Amino acid sequence: MHYEERIKLSKKAFLTEQVNAIIENKAMVKYKDPGCPTISVQIGDSNVERALLDLGASVNLLPYSIYKKLGLGELKATTITLSLAYHSIKVPRRVVKDVLVQVEKFYYPVDFVVLDIEPLKNGVNSIPIILGRPFLATTNALINCRNGLMQLSFGNMTVEMNVFNLCKQPMDHDNEENEEACLIEAWCIIYPISGSSWVSPTQLVPKKSGITMVKNDEGELIPTRLTTDWRVCIDFRKLNAVTKKYHFPLPFLDQVLERVVGHDYYCFLDGYSGYFQIAIALEDHEKTTFTCPFGTYAYRRMPFGLCNALTTFQRCMFSIFSDMVEGIMEVFMDDLTVYEKTFDDCLLNLKKVLKRCIEKDLVLNWEKCHFMETSGVVLGHIISKEGIQADPAKIELISKLPSPTTVKEER
Repeated sequence: MHYEERIKLSKKAFLTEQVNAIIENKAMVKYKDPGCPTISVQIGDSNVERALLDLGASVNLLPYSIYKKLGLGELKATTITLSLAYHSIKVPRRVVKDVLVQVEKFYYPVDFVVLDIEPLKNGVNSIPIILGRPFLATTNALINCRNGLMQLSFGNMTVEMNVFNLCKQPMDHDNEENEEACLIEAWCIIYPISGSSWVSPTQLVPKKSGITMVKNDEGELIPTRLTTDWRVCIDFRKLNAVTKKYHFPLPFLDQVLERVVGHDYYCFLDGYSGYFQIAIALEDHEKTTFTCPFGTYAYRRMPFGLCNALTTFQRCMFSIFSDMVEGIMEVFMDDLTVYEKTFDDCLLNLKKVLKRCIEKDLVLNWEKCHFMETSGVVLGHIISKEGIQADPAKIELISKLPSPTTVKEER
């Protein structure tokens, strides 16, 4: 008996049509990434050769320099904050609405969010504007990624165009490897980098709240700083060790409080994203390189953790408002306090400060700004027309602290 004849089959396996096609080498052909879909659009008298179509963008984005070049309509205020790639945040300048964008023979109304960034400048690979989901929905766009054709609708009329042919321009090796990343770089505070000798590690640090009284398992009130969030910190100790220290005096606490106290009206302004408003010199980008699970990146803007960050930021803020400090306002890092005796004078001072912010492209966090208040917190103290007083919440907390029972608790 041959070996084949001794084999007994107890079960039968049934294969699906797709699995059977793979075994018989009849599976569908695999396709590579066709590239970034772009189209040529006309805005006014200007032709934008390569507008990026981005299904991942919830708004249509336009650099401020392109906005000025195209001579579009009036910018309108917006409360939008953009969450970009790599979890970074950017505040747009404003919004321009109902811009007529011509695609082939059709005209579509488009709202653009205008940002203070520059478009990429890589010759034929420059992407000056990004058309997101609102544009794709308005045009009822249907993109066939296999043949590279996109169909747009206008009423009962349609038009087809190739959205990948403009991406097939010659690229150098570096651009070919980072084709997707290069589009993200223009909109972010960080960008991918390789080959740097200044690689710093990252770690998550708990962001603590103020001291809160929490009951332990025995029902006793214990002063505790609760973790409210997590902050990504870069360990720049290697870089800081070889950095030449820059010294700039910080204002004295008692002098600041003495100048702001005793006024009838106050405006409290808060700078957005703090240190990130300071640009880093191009030749120093590499020194801020850090590694994380997503890859290796370098900073375009000044990050937290650099030994000279604090003094650099204070010097920058003082230089912006040097003619106003100790007269109509006080500056301590990213906290601005505007004050005056009367409502109208305080409003006038606020107008001067906000105008200076616009001139110097200083972005404020509107959620943390308070206007025309009669009292408020400055450097941990409550100031008003009557004088300076400690924060009652802190006094109450300290009064409820249990008496120390060990040397460690007493310290």
